[in-house]
Amino acid sequence: YRNGAQIGTATTTTFSDTNCVPATTYTYEVSAYDAANNESGKSSPAVATTPDTVAPSVPTNLTANAVSQNRIDLSWNASTDNVGVAGYRIYRNGSQIGTSGSTSYSDTTCDSYTTYTYQVSAYDASNNESGLSNQAVATTPANTDIILDNNVATYTGTWFTGTSSTDKYGPDYRYATTDVSDTRTATWTPKIDIAGYYDVYCWYPKGSNRSTRAPYTVYWNGGSQRVEINQQVNGGQWVALVSSKRFSAGTSGYVVLSNGTGESSLNVMADALRFLLVSDDLTPPSTPSNLSATAVSSSQINLSWNASTDNVGVAGYKVYRNGTQVATTSATSYSDTGLAELTTYTYEVSAYDAMGNESAKSSQAVATTLDGTPPSVPTGLSASAVAPTRISLTWSASTDNVGVAGYKIYRNGGQIATSTSTSYTDTTCSPSTSYTYTVAAYDAIGNTSAQSSSASATTPAFAEVIMDNPQASFTGVWTTATSATDKYGSNYAYASTAVSEGKTATWTPNMQYSGYYDVYAWWTQGSNRATNAPYTIWWDGGSQTVAVNQSTNGGRWNVLVTNKHHVAGTSQAVKLSNGTGATGKVVVADAVRWMQVGGD
Repeated sequence: YRNGAQIGTATTTTFSDTNCVPATTYTYEVSAYDAANNESGKSSPAVATTPDTVAPSVPTNLTANAVSQNRIDLSWNASTDNVGVAGYRIYRNGSQIGTSGSTSYSDTTCDSYTTYTYQVSAYDASNNESGLSNQAVATTPANTDIILDNNVATYTGTWFTGTSSTDKYGPDYRYATTDVSDTRTATWTPKIDIAGYYDVYCWYPKGSNRSTRAPYTVYWNGGSQRVEINQQVNGGQWVALVSSKRFSAGTSGYVVLSNGTGESSLNVMADALRFLLVSDDLTPPSTPSNLSATAVSSSQINLSWNASTDNVGVAGYKVYRNGTQVATTSATSYSDTGLAELTTYTYEVSAYDAMGNESAKSSQAVATTLDGTPPSVPTGLSASAVAPTRISLTWSASTDNVGVAGYKIYRNGGQIATSTSTSYTDTTCSPSTSYTYTVAAYDAIGNTSAQSSSASATTPAFAEVIMDNPQASFTGVWTTATSATDKYGSNYAYASTAVSEGKTATWTPNMQYSGYYDVYAWWTQGSNRATNAPYTIWWDGGSQTVAVNQSTNGGRWNVLVTNKHHVAGTSQAVKLSNGTGATGKVVVADAVRWMQVGGD
């Protein structure tokens, strides 16, 4: 009988009730019967409860919240159970780390800057466990201000623990006796969460028996620096060791303190170290582009380039000459001065930011400084007046380290011309005028020597050539006379006119200077003189016949032609002919005059 109702029969003294409900209490009784179905009374009751085999429901809505570098808080919705939920099991990254009797849990065993995955299950008093909840993921914040006390340092040699100094960091400190060499060391190795630039500090308790040059050596990404600290002063505070040094993520950076100070009977104090992140900017600027180099003198080359960009900002540029840094600038140009002349230089430029991240170097730009050496001073300058408007100069050649390009000609202090040879003719002079000349040599770059010693010359007056009739050459018969009082010189010549030319008088001057001349004739006037006496004038490249009236204007110079170019020598002439076209008159051949009015 179960709970008063018969549920079965048995021919033995045992029976298994297989129709029970879990976690249920039942009361049983048993009676005996015979073949005639005579039944005894019921036995005393026996009570039993079936065990709980039903697991709780799965927890839902699990959330994870990182509240510090070492703590993540979890929460979830409660599970249900046919009997009752006894608690919850907490799993991190697949392994159980704890239990909770409530629907929340704080994991305080986390590392900084680490991602964790959590799940939760429910269990009952019979240890029936539900399935795992949904996953919840959280990442602890990075530790950007890392403090390592002396208890996490590693030591070599014997160090003693002290607690008496009141300016210690934490509960105690370590100390070791100074020595001439590094027989004892303390090493702090931080776990760097975020790669970046860090300031590093030390803390120690000060005292009169402390080292005055405790040697800390800081090791960072790609470098190290030894810093000696006077531990007799500035104790009980953070004292700077290095600033803005680049540390990689992980444990590759460290600080070593040794007792090898070279002092005797003093102590080095090993207490705490601090690593403070000042920037996680590890991105260098872009590489400068379009670098150009231009030589502007014998000692200066100007550089320019296109600006770089940076995720934070470009702080400046480093200028490299022949592979060695020579300058920094915040602009996109730079003038490199103090260079050697005629020397080739190769330049590169890189950009850097405030944290010292440096870009790759730009493409190279090459320039050669200009020639800065002037030619030697010309010597032996001489000046010779060769005409009323011309002075010829000559001098000895200059020399130059590259080559003489030419010479500058100075007259009375002002430059008037240049010449590529060692001579020059000044054709802009005035007659009867003194001039002083100097000459300077210059090269292709324009370097100019000092001016030479001076040379002076005075131009002659304009030329005047007068030829009287005795100097003329005649054809035909001419009569010489002296009676006319308006004659030039002591006599004159005349010939009877004719219809055509039969008699001529020709004056052929020997010109000293080429130039431009006015030509004049002189005759004695009279009533028997031809009124159309024909003078033919020849000059350089031309001629002209002029008919003059000799019956008037005698005894003076009468112009025939003006401003005609004559050349030095005897290639010019004036001819008077008796061929006037009529008879009964005379033509008078007296004198001819050439008056220079201009030079070449």
